[in-house]
Amino acid sequence: MLKDLLGDTLQGMREAEMDEKLGYSKYDYKNKETDDSRNGYSGKTVTSSLGEIGLDIPQR
Repeated sequence: MLKDLLGDTLQGMREAEMDEKLGYSKYDYKNKETDDSRNGYSGKTVTSSLGEIGLDIPQR
């Protein structure tokens, strides 16, 4: 359960980082002021003291 919580937290942090970098939230195209955009996800496995955690890393 703790491993799932850590994975969800890391995933949320990556999404927030992408929002900040692009300057608009995931579905807020009206406020998009850049040519950059989201381009899907790539899978990544992170090893922690709780074991391996699968993440979907947002791409731009």
